[in-house]
Amino acid sequence: MADDTAALTASWDSIVDILTRNGIDMTPTSSDDGVLREWYDESSAADPAVRFWFARQCWRCTTLFPSTATLDPARSVDISRLWVQVEQGSDYEPESSDADQEDLAGGWAGTYDKRFVPIADQDGVTVIVDTRPGPRQGCVSEYKGAFIDETDVRWSSLAELFTELRTALTGNELFADRYTAAFRDGHLTWSVAG
Repeated sequence: MADDTAALTASWDSIVDILTRNGIDMTPTSSDDGVLREWYDESSAADPAVRFWFARQCWRCTTLFPSTATLDPARSVDISRLWVQVEQGSDYEPESSDADQEDLAGGWAGTYDKRFVPIADQDGVTVIVDTRPGPRQGCVSEYKGAFIDETDVRWSSLAELFTELRTALTGNELFADRYTAAFRDGHLTWSVAG
């Protein structure tokens, strides 16, 4: 489901305020968003969550998430290209029964799909916005290669991700049920709770 821009903006502005108050430089920088339109199809680049992530430069704090580094437009395209190359060179063949799966956001995909727009990545774990059509369009999932299904959906939307992130940054809740945020010397760090 598409994110409400007003809710996203309010949530993101709150996150930027928290980060800035804790010494993290969130000054906008120049970036080439044109690479997104060159690589992703028009509907993926125009997805509200994708547009918001890159237009508002949500990637400026690379440690925004605990176990993956955020991606600017050029790195998003680089990671997407890498997944395409890896999977084209793979001997993996989707099961014939997989062909019966509906091609909907948040559902099964037997291989990497360019409609998965990476927003964060670390060591083969890629956080993506799933821009395929359907009621879960814009959901945020983790892609680790070979296939993706409903168990890989982490947040129903970018707005839900931001809400959880904002709450974790204020120390009121764990992020992803396991990480605690800390600010030290103008840096955001994460540790496993407990």
